[in-house]
Amino acid sequence: MDQLIGVINELHDAFSGVKMNIKLNLPQIAVVGSQSCGKSSVLESIVGKDFLPRGSGIVTRCPLVLQLVQLPKSNSEEWGEFLHIPNKKFFDFNAIQEEITRRTIEVAGPHAITDKPINLKVYSNMVLNLTLVDLPGLVMNAVGDQPKDIDRQIKDMVTRYVSPKNTIILAISPANTDLATSQSLRLAKQLDPEGTRTVGVLTKIDLMDKGTDCFDVLQNKVLHLRHGFVGVVCRSQQDINDRKSMEAARQSEYDFFANSPTYSPIADEAGTVYLSKKLNNLLLEHIKSVIPDLKRHVDQLMEATRKQMEKLGMFDQNITEPSAQVLSLIKLFSDTVNQTIDGGITDATKELLGGARLDYIFHECFATYVTSLSARKDLTDDYIRINTRNMAGMHATLFPSDQVFVALSKQQIARLEEPSIKCVSFVYEELINIVNICAAKVDRYPNLKQAIISICHNMLLDYRSPTSAHVRTIISAERGFINVKHPMMDELAQRAFENIYGTPNGHAPRGRRRGLSRTLPRLAIHRRIRRATVKIPRKMTKRVARMKRSWKSRRIRAGLTASQMPETRPA
Repeated sequence: MDQLIGVINELHDAFSGVKMNIKLNLPQIAVVGSQSCGKSSVLESIVGKDFLPRGSGIVTRCPLVLQLVQLPKSNSEEWGEFLHIPNKKFFDFNAIQEEITRRTIEVAGPHAITDKPINLKVYSNMVLNLTLVDLPGLVMNAVGDQPKDIDRQIKDMVTRYVSPKNTIILAISPANTDLATSQSLRLAKQLDPEGTRTVGVLTKIDLMDKGTDCFDVLQNKVLHLRHGFVGVVCRSQQDINDRKSMEAARQSEYDFFANSPTYSPIADEAGTVYLSKKLNNLLLEHIKSVIPDLKRHVDQLMEATRKQMEKLGMFDQNITEPSAQVLSLIKLFSDTVNQTIDGGITDATKELLGGARLDYIFHECFATYVTSLSARKDLTDDYIRINTRNMAGMHATLFPSDQVFVALSKQQIARLEEPSIKCVSFVYEELINIVNICAAKVDRYPNLKQAIISICHNMLLDYRSPTSAHVRTIISAERGFINVKHPMMDELAQRAFENIYGTPNGHAPRGRRRGLSRTLPRLAIHRRIRRATVKIPRKMTKRVARMKRSWKSRRIRAGLTASQMPETRPA
């Protein structure tokens, strides 16, 4: 049956590592007492080791979940293990004391308190299987650097741990004070009015005034508790200073009760050894009594969690390998992204998302802006006339040159590049937004979620520059070839032909004829000038050649030799 306590201890460890608010009240024994009531001495006597920090003021500032594990008598080793330091055994109990102090400062700070527990498991053949929760001692007033409301904070924390019905209250009170003023018994009375789950412990019995005793209290005749009171005599501060061993302290405790005229009749029901056995049996019986309700509660939690995970699509019970589960989650994310882009968002929203937003960017933002561009912007009559004349040079033109049209068209097409690149940026930003939204599907796995977001962001960033370059290539290709054979161009050409050569009946319009009559002289002059400019070089060459031959023949006839020829030639 002692295995039940081990199972409960494993559940304590499991739920301590879960960062979720799971309200599962496991059976445990909560140690409650005022400051300096001897609470630490009782726990050390039960364990049989000095392992708790000591000092003035509030030493215990966070719950210490103490799990005692009984080893076989043949195993003489004793050690402790902390849940926050896995796979490390502390064979030196002084090191355990130092680690408790260090961890307390780490989780609670130098002066404050916290309800975050420290889990310590002690293995020994001298202990019985127990689970004890050492809580901060109840105080009346704040001292030193303690928070002003430290008394309320401690009481609230103790109340949270003691309130559950599955918690046994170990109420420790010093016997040398009036029980009517005992803070632990008062709190236990408030939370357990019938006293069905409270065990009273009286300490410092050996320090009571002469002529007084607590025999009637230990007999459960003064303040009735279902499980009664147990008297203990622990080491005094002087014994601790003198390094009195636990074995000697237990022997002194046994001698005190056995040899006392007052307490000898109940000596077998007093002392820390009896207290350990009583608590062990009580915890076992308590666990057995709450197992049905505990199992039902666990089943309800599992069913509720399973339904929630199925609803979220986060877990497939048929998948046992972690890698397969990761691939399943990645597929879930990928399918969600595709669904968001292709359509199928069922949640009501106040703004466009996913594919609808991309469609808005393409057909509302980009298309509207592009169609609003005026092809005649900056194309004034003077501008066109200047470019036409620049293209013609000195030639008078009857028809506008195709090259003028091509040049002006390229200039207008270039205006499409800037809005196109902006469209790429808008689409990139929306895809980033889609990734961030869809990554919420794996919120339960923050590391995986961050990895997915990082990979997708980098991938989109890698595609952004090539996409912009491709857009520029398309714009450049459109500028590189202007299709003057387009059907729309045929219509314009037909109109121009009719204006020049006349209507289909073969007669040119009168206005066009008058225009041609004024144009023909200029055409003739242009033709003559053009022919002349073409023939001038040829005629000049022939003329020079004839002059050279004529000059040479005259010199020969005059009898001049080559040496007598003048150095300069006639102009």
